[in-house]
Amino acid sequence: MWQTVGQDRALAALQRGLAQGRRVHAYLFAGPPQVGKRTLALELAQALN
Repeated sequence: MWQTVGQDRALAALQRGLAQGRRVHAYLFAGPPQVGKRTLALELAQALN
């Protein structure tokens, strides 16, 4: 399901939260251009849907 590469720490935190049923009201994806923020956000949206 997850195609994100190079964001191991962020991805692990999101996966752990989803597995435990924890959902927060907002996620902030911040960083320089072209590091995968949008890709990770889209994958999270798909996982939540």
